[in-house]
Amino acid sequence: MLYPKSIQAFLPALVLAVAPIAQAQPTLTLSADVSAPGQAIVATVAGQPGQSFALIGSSAKAGVSHAGVALSVGPDFAIIAIGVIDGTGQAAVSVTPPFLLTSLDRYYLQAATSPSAAFTSIAVSPSRVVRNRDLVDNLPGSVGPAGPAGPEGPAGPAGATGATGPAGPTGATGPAGPTGADGPAGPTGAAGPAGPTGATGPAGPTGADGPAGPTGATGPAGATGATGATGPAGPLPLDVVGAGSVVMGSVVSTNGTTAQTLVTVSTLNILLNFSSSTATGAPSANVFYESVDCSGQGYIGNDGSNPLFDFSTVTGAIGNEVIWTAARTTLAVSITPASFRTHGNDNCTAGAPGAMLGVPTSQSVGLQTIGSAPYRVVRNP
Repeated sequence: MLYPKSIQAFLPALVLAVAPIAQAQPTLTLSADVSAPGQAIVATVAGQPGQSFALIGSSAKAGVSHAGVALSVGPDFAIIAIGVIDGTGQAAVSVTPPFLLTSLDRYYLQAATSPSAAFTSIAVSPSRVVRNRDLVDNLPGSVGPAGPAGPEGPAGPAGATGATGPAGPTGATGPAGPTGADGPAGPTGAAGPAGPTGATGPAGPTGADGPAGPTGATGPAGATGATGATGPAGPLPLDVVGAGSVVMGSVVSTNGTTAQTLVTVSTLNILLNFSSSTATGAPSANVFYESVDCSGQGYIGNDGSNPLFDFSTVTGAIGNEVIWTAARTTLAVSITPASFRTHGNDNCTAGAPGAMLGVPTSQSVGLQTIGSAPYRVVRNP
């Protein structure tokens, strides 16, 4: 039975660029390859049981593809049958080629199988051709295959003796014979010329040293060498020490009553004036504030120009002194103080000298944390 192309549900697009899925190839056999117009033949599709199959036919052998597989039918193809291969692995379909009232001399058949009833992937059989008996009966058949070779005939009589052929090439030389016995010795020949002088042998070992010769006269003095680099400075000869001989710093100068002393606080080098009972800043003795209650940023009264040492001052009552410091690279700023602290008491004093330059303090340290009174000068050993 021929299905019109308008209901071919298993071929939604005749040319698709879909990669085929590998599966077993079906086979297609025909009960006859020649059919009279209107005569049916049986087409048997063999494949995997349970798979869907389709039998298609066309008057042409090429021109159509499906699911990425080229089919051996042309654009006028028809679906003859669609079904499922039974448990025997076969499906038989009755086919009546469309030879009746046509001039077709042949009709191509091909089987396709798929694990899907939608035939989204297929495997196809080789195509088979059915010829129209009305058009091929009076045509000569094709040349058949060659028959088997016949048996070998009897041997013929011996022919006449041929002429003598040319001489062959000279054979290879045979192996050498054994060496003969030695003959008697001949007379002694004349002496040959002297050979060349041989190479000089290696030098012998060095002999023992001879006795020392007399001492020569003293030569003139050489030029004076370059002056060497100056060595590091030695420590200052005097130190200020506190209670328990704690070293406060090295004395830079003294007037007999106070000692100007180089003291290191954290990483800053500052000058303090020590008496026996306390220390004061050199030269400042106040810390100024722009607040009225000595809160916020403190400033050392100094214009900050070209300091040799880091900035410092000391405030507070004796026995409770506080050292205020700032690095020598700190820039002075313009301030208008409203209060200050000074040496000798722990009070905050309101009022100030008016606008001035001040260096912002970076830290404050209690003098007693370094060393406490009484202070005295000792020689640095």
